[in-house]
Amino acid sequence: MTSACRLLAFIFALIVPLAAVAQEADKAGRSSSQNLLLCAGQDEMFVIDADAAEQGAGEKLWSWKAANLPDATPELIKQFNNLDECRAIRGGTQILLTASNGGCALIDRSTSKMLWKGYATNAHSIELLPNNRVVVASSVNGNRLILFDLAKSDAPQFQTPLHSAHGVIWDESRKLLWAIGFDQLQTYELVDWESDKPSLRLVDQYELPTEGGHDLRAVPNSADLILSTHEHVYLFDRNEKKFRLHPEAADLEHVKAADVNPETGRLLIGFWKSEMRFFSPAGAITFPANKPYKIRWLAEAK
Repeated sequence: MTSACRLLAFIFALIVPLAAVAQEADKAGRSSSQNLLLCAGQDEMFVIDADAAEQGAGEKLWSWKAANLPDATPELIKQFNNLDECRAIRGGTQILLTASNGGCALIDRSTSKMLWKGYATNAHSIELLPNNRVVVASSVNGNRLILFDLAKSDAPQFQTPLHSAHGVIWDESRKLLWAIGFDQLQTYELVDWESDKPSLRLVDQYELPTEGGHDLRAVPNSADLILSTHEHVYLFDRNEKKFRLHPEAADLEHVKAADVNPETGRLLIGFWKSEMRFFSPAGAITFPANKPYKIRWLAEAK
């Protein structure tokens, strides 16, 4: 064998193991990212790894507080206390956030900067809509859905009543907005959406099986919505227009967060307590210093 051949063989022997290591690292990175949890409660929003947290190592990988913003004012800090919703959008690079004290915001995850800010009485949920708009569920003392344009200002573009509005989900395939209130699940269509005076038109409403509608999420790769009330957790088939009790979490009471991982199908359940639970497979996480109100999988549904 010539010296050149020996050199090539030596280089090849080095490259193959390194490529295998890189492949395994990339696989581990993907596995980790699909199991990240986005949590919000009190004055803090943070990210943890679910697998690590189940083993008692729930180190915060990222954290956001209004008080840490360079231009934070006492009023801003107050508005973003009692955080109650957090949703990753645009590939997890940005996060929509609300607080019961009225704060609504779009946060850039890499810089923690507030890209947009609005206000809604007792804001409880927020959802991204087409044309860079958002809808906010304004709960008790607000009792309405409010439209904002992220590119323009914090001035509401439209409002419509919904008693104890608590959750909102945009259904891209059906071109409908789903919203949950105290005793109703409702759908709305977007009206005059290309104009500067957009609105929502009520299409259908479905009486909840039990009162106290709270969380509302889509089940990935399914016609189902998952929703919670004071007494139960339900699935709602958007094709059949029927409610049914969730097969695993049906009798859990006062559920504040219910979310299905879009990549693994694992269900998380949060209660606004120091412990949250998982189903399929079963598990639990204890938060020693935090009591998140809302918990979401950071991975977005495709």
